[in-house]
Amino acid sequence: MQVSSVTSSTNASGGNGEIAQLQKQLKEAIQKLKDLATSSLSAEAKQKMQQLLQAQIAALEQQIAAAQQKRQEQLQKAQAASQAEKNRVSPSTNAKAGGSLGTQVDVYA
Repeated sequence: MQVSSVTSSTNASGGNGEIAQLQKQLKEAIQKLKDLATSSLSAEAKQKMQQLLQAQIAALEQQIAAAQQKRQEQLQKAQAASQAEKNRVSPSTNAKAGGSLGTQVDVYA
């Protein structure tokens, strides 16, 4: 039986509360799966519980991945908007500098 865990690499804002909650649920489900091995349930009941817990773990991992992707997209949009704002401000500064250079060039015929 394989059990995997997921860690978040996002920073401390936005969807991190949701991601943290999902990770907490994932850890709890993994612990239940580990505890199942030593439980006093019948073999058939253990097998059913194992299947349910594995399905829950897989679903939680997918939810975490989706939340992380959504958060990453939000960060990229914010960065793009910030860069667009910088680009909007910069051309006027460059135009002023470029305007003075054009008057200082000597043209020889």
